[in-house]
This record gives sequence, structure tokens and C-alpha cells, in this order.
Amino acid sequence: MPVARVAGDALRRDELHARPIVGVARRLHGGVAGRHASAPGLRRAGQHRPGRPPGRPSRGGPVPLDAARGRLRRHGAPHGPRGPAHQTGARRAHRRGSVTDARHPPTAQARRGFDGLARLWTAQWVLPFAFLALCAPLGIFLAVETSPGQIADEIGHIAKAQSVLDGQWLGRRETIDTSAGKRLQQGVDAEPGVMVVASEPSPALVTTEHWNALGAIPWGKRAFLAIGTIAGYWPGFYVPAALALGLAKAAGASPLYAFLSARVANLVVYLAMATAALAMARRARALLFCSLSMPMALSLGASVNQDGLVIAASALGIALLTRPRASGPSFVRREGARIGAALLLVAVALAKPPYLPLAGLLLLPLPRLADGSSWAGRIALVALVAVAAVGWTWVTVHFVATPVVRPPEMAGPLWPGPRPAEFPGTDMAAQMSVLMAKPVRFLTLPWESIRHDDFMLEEAIGVLAYLSLFLPAWLYAVWKVALVSAAAADTVERRDDAEVLPVWQAPIPLLCALTALIAIYLAQYLSWTTVGDRHIVGPQGRYWLPLFPAVAFALPSLWRPTALGAALTAMPLLACAADLFAVPGVVIRYFYMH
Repeated sequence: MPVARVAGDALRRDELHARPIVGVARRLHGGVAGRHASAPGLRRAGQHRPGRPPGRPSRGGPVPLDAARGRLRRHGAPHGPRGPAHQTGARRAHRRGSVTDARHPPTAQARRGFDGLARLWTAQWVLPFAFLALCAPLGIFLAVETSPGQIADEIGHIAKAQSVLDGQWLGRRETIDTSAGKRLQQGVDAEPGVMVVASEPSPALVTTEHWNALGAIPWGKRAFLAIGTIAGYWPGFYVPAALALGLAKAAGASPLYAFLSARVANLVVYLAMATAALAMARRARALLFCSLSMPMALSLGASVNQDGLVIAASALGIALLTRPRASGPSFVRREGARIGAALLLVAVALAKPPYLPLAGLLLLPLPRLADGSSWAGRIALVALVAVAAVGWTWVTVHFVATPVVRPPEMAGPLWPGPRPAEFPGTDMAAQMSVLMAKPVRFLTLPWESIRHDDFMLEEAIGVLAYLSLFLPAWLYAVWKVALVSAAAADTVERRDDAEVLPVWQAPIPLLCALTALIAIYLAQYLSWTTVGDRHIVGPQGRYWLPLFPAVAFALPSLWRPTALGAALTAMPLLACAADLFAVPGVVIRYFYMH
């Protein structure tokens, strides 16, 4: 039977199955395919084939049927219709675009070009490189040009860093004179020069003469400095600033330039951790990029405030959780990335105990019930984070913490005790009695406060200085679009080497983030709000930033990278470019052009 007729019969059984045979039949000599081609998929003799000049003979000579079959077997052709090999070959053909290319060459080439561009755009190195290129210049500008002490709580943080340099890792209490008389205060022992620098000037006084006066401030003698709740903060995130202060002092720099050196040191560590997070993450990278590059995050990263490093540590820890498990006999070898994430989340929880619920992410994705070793190892990691955070909190409450000094205040409407009731400051025990009088208040008070704090997203994006430096309204709009675009982009960036959550487990990271948010509000109610007040005072948008990576971790990865995903990922980059255009001018006008 002629070879072409064999190919025609195969084509009638399954068109895709016959395509390799057709290709072999075309290469037979003597026009056999032309004389016997009755199947619709075969070319007749003399017909021009696209891509080959007319009249050009086929390559090679006669091909025996047995040799043709051998070629088909070597190239993955099926041994029977609709078998496993057939299905595998069809999938390969569609991935290569061969079927589409044969029918619609221009369309297929365009599609393949867009897909290649998408893969290039979403490559692992693009976002880390873009982060450094766009955020490092703005971070350096903010570190140098923002007036000293004009970032939230920076006065207390620089004193804490100075005390860490001197070896005092935990603050202490001391009775000092205040406007309300002698009061027990929490603070640290440090040289006051850097704290004086951070206390001046106000934005209206930043002039060349005043800046020179700041440079002449001496270091001073070591003394007790009352800095409030910052005295009890975990010292780990103050090490970079402390080392910079020590090196600057050893080099003979004044407290002013030592202060700026501490800012730059924190910025370098922030950029390194953030870049590592974007490089190591295997999914959810666009939303991670946003959480690390928004103006508020960069401003904190370029300051002595530890919040910037807390944001970066949270992002890096959750980025490690997106990496797949390694192979190996021991838990340490299999779960190396998870152990690294646990260490970072321990640091976050030690620095800010309300973020302890993020430790629940260490359990995900949940292993099989029969996998006892994985369950035991992951529960041990969560327990490690919990014990460390609770233990440090207990130490600070019992040995460092004191009530916030305020003028005497009358109890608020929720106070369950006798009236009139006057309190000279905050009172954790009294506030706890307010909550325990109606336990539902553990949920309703944070919810009502969140519902009425309708400017929190703008604060998280960037209200700089002491919540007094507002960015242009259009920039907030750009970042809101960028956040939505980033969340959408992360759903179309599915990778084979990513740890993807099953759909039914996706709400767990959201629950962890929500629990942490409630804990933040309750902590502010206990430590900062007037006793019995209906509204929680103290939460700020910057407290939300370490929770953004947890939200990113919850996003499902539904499709592989496409041109749509690349376009969506471009929006956060455009927002960063807009920051470079808008933020420096706003900062210069606010601090230097009053």
C-alpha cells in the first residue's frame, strides 16, 4: 500500500495524530504523495509550500516506511490513537504553537511574541532591579533631606539606638519631675546630643543658620532620657543604627551627622531586605513590591524608626514561605525556607507583639493529616514565635512599662465602675475591666474604630512627617490603582516552583492579618486611649503595612504569566516613577520653603 494512503487513513482516524506522517510522506521521492494523496491534509505534487521557494526539490531521498515509523517513535509520535503518548504529543504541539502556527502563522507569531514579552517582564530579576532603580534614589533623598526628628517617634528611636550602642538592651524606670509633679517614667540611659538634634528644628525653622547650629551640638554626658513605650522595644532592629552612631562618633562626627548616618544605615538594610524579598518570592511579588515601595514605607525605611525594618522583615519572611519545599530526610533540610521565615517573624513579633498572629502563616500550606513530622515541625515553629513574643512582652510590662503621663482625665462612657472617676494617665488594668465588662467589645471596639478611620489607606500610602505632610491627591489615586493592579497581576503569575495555597486555605492568611489588625487596635486601647472611651486612639496607617504581605500570600495564582499580567505589573512601577517626580518637591516645600 502506498505510504501516502497509509497517512491518509491515519489522518481520517485522527488529524493531529497524522500530522507527523504527513510530514514524512512529503519527503518521499517520485511524487508518490502527489499521485495518491486523497486525504484532505496532504499536498498535491507541485503545490508550493509556504517558506520554500517554488521549484526547490525536497531534501533527502527515498525514505522507507520502516525508517519513517522509527522517526515517528523517536519524536514522540503515538503508538495508537488517543493514547497517553498521543495526548502528550498534542500538549507539546500546542505549547510550541505548532498547530496554531500551521493554521494562522501571523496570529500565532504575535501571540508567541506577547507571551515571550510577558515571560521576560515577569522574570525573577525584573522587580528587584526595578525596586532598587526607583526606590534607592528616593530613599537616599528622604534620609538626607527630611528634617531631623520629623519622622514619627524618631526622637525616642534615636535615643533607643544610642542606648543599644552603649549595651543597654532593655530600658528601665525612673522617677523624674514632670509638669504634673514627680512621675515614674520609662526610658534609657544615653548621651543626649542625638536626641537634642532630633528634637529640633520645627519645619518652619529649617534654615542654613539653624542647620549649622545643629551641627555644633555636642554629644553630652550619659543621662536618663524618658522616651515612653519605646524604651521596652526589642533591640534587634536598632543594631544597624547603633553601629552607624558608633562609627560616626569614632570618626569624630557631630551628633547631627551621626544621626544622618544612622538613617542611611537603616536605609541600606531596608533596601537589602526588600530586594531579597522580591528576589526570593515565587509568587505575590507585585503586591509585595507595592508594600515595600510606597512613600510611607520608604520614609520609615530611611529613618531611625524601627517600623521600616519591621515592614521589610515581614515581607522577607512571607516571601520565603512562597518557596517550595526542598527534598531531604530531615525537617531542617526540607523546611529550610520555613525556618528562615520563622526567625524573621519572631523578630517582627518581638518588635511589635500585636503582629504575633502572622505566625499562623508558618502552618501553610497545611500538610496531610498523616504527615506527623511536618505537623510537629510547623507547630513547633509557631510555638517558638508565640513563646518569644509573649515572654518579651511579659518582661517589658513587669520591668519597664509605666502609664502614659497626661493631665487628669475623667473616665469615658464605657467605664463600668463608680463615678466620678478620674485617671491621671492611661491604666491598662482599668481598660481591661472595660473590655471584660462586655467581652464582645474585644471585636466591636476595633471594628467601629476601623470603620470610622476612613483615611487609613492614605496614611499607609504616605502621609509623611508627623501625619502632617500630605502628598498630591492624584498620587494617592495612582497608588490605589496600583494596589488593585498588583493584586490582579499576582493572580496571573503562576509558577511551577511556587508554594501555592489550595483555594480552601486562602482565607487563613486573611484571618491571620485581620487578627493582627484587631490586636493592634486593642493594644492601642490598653496603652494609649483614655479609660472607657468609645473610640480607640493611636492607630496609624503605617501599622497596616506589615500586614500587606500576608494579604499577598492569600492571593490565588490562577494562570501562567501572560501579556495581561505584564501590563498589570507595570502599574506599580509607574506609581514608583510618579513618586520620584512628586515626593521630592513636596518635601522641599514643606521643610525648607515656609
